Amino acid sequence: MDQLGSQPQKTIKQLFKAAEEQEKQETIREKQEAGVRHIKALETLAKRDADAWKDVKRLLESSQAQAYDEAMKLLLKLPRFSTP
Repeated sequence: MDQLGSQPQKTIKQLFKAAEEQEKQETIREKQEAGVRHIKALETLAKRDADAWKDVKRLLESSQAQAYDEAMKLLLKLPRFSTP
């Protein structure tokens, strides 16, 4: 009979532990990537601060629910930078 070589076979417990560790590392990586995306979005918003306030005003003046929602999203981010 053929042997699998000199490498010892992993137990089910070892395989589950490795899978859990891999999943944990993937979760950490995803959170780091989300953080980087968030920072870039805030940096972009900070660069266009005055225009963003104008956008909020325009959106609120449109009197549409979807525009209102978009304005609220901007307003939640803008106070971190300045006031109009």
